[in-house]
Amino acid sequence: MIERNVELGYGTVTKESMQDRNLTIGSKAVYAYLCSFAGGKDEAYPSLSKMSYDLNTSRRTLQTHIKCLVENEYIEIEKYRYSRSQQFANNHYILLK
Repeated sequence: MIERNVELGYGTVTKESMQDRNLTIGSKAVYAYLCSFAGGKDEAYPSLSKMSYDLNTSRRTLQTHIKCLVENEYIEIEKYRYSRSQQFANNHYILLK
């Protein structure tokens, strides 16, 4: 049996999400990616740039898949601002399922 270490980026993806025909294959990949960053918890906050690079997709395509996850209530997004400026920090993704 393989001992899984949360610090290595392991996460749990639900069978429900993989069988949901309302999600695109890309949305499922993004969801699995976010789950790996959550490490068994219900939140993750990788940047759009990192996700786009790691998933080898354009930012626009990534945002389409994220929108699908929001519309189907798999994730919520909280936006945080840096304390000294009006620029946004990384999104905070809340995993709902």
